[in-house]
Amino acid sequence: MSTKTLVIPIDAEIKEQVKYILTELGLNQSQVVNALFREIARTKRVPLSFDLNQKSGNLTPIEQKILDEYYANPISLSQIESDNLRSKIKQYAQD
Repeated sequence: MSTKTLVIPIDAEIKEQVKYILTELGLNQSQVVNALFREIARTKRVPLSFDLNQKSGNLTPIEQKILDEYYANPISLSQIESDNLRSKIKQYAQD
């Protein structure tokens, strides 16, 4: 397998944070970037989420509270009952 070198600009602080985390996991940056590229090639998708609504200021305060709670404690959509969701919205509206 031939290889190519990838040179990309990245925020120095983020690079150091990630380097520390990867070291703790026993990995290096090259291994992770290679794994990411292999996953993209295998699945034909980027395994990240890019969501314009997420914390973008386009949400009402109630929607943002619900979204924040979801990210703190993720659940599947099938676990949400409409009555439960309505009660949460009412609860947040009263806050």
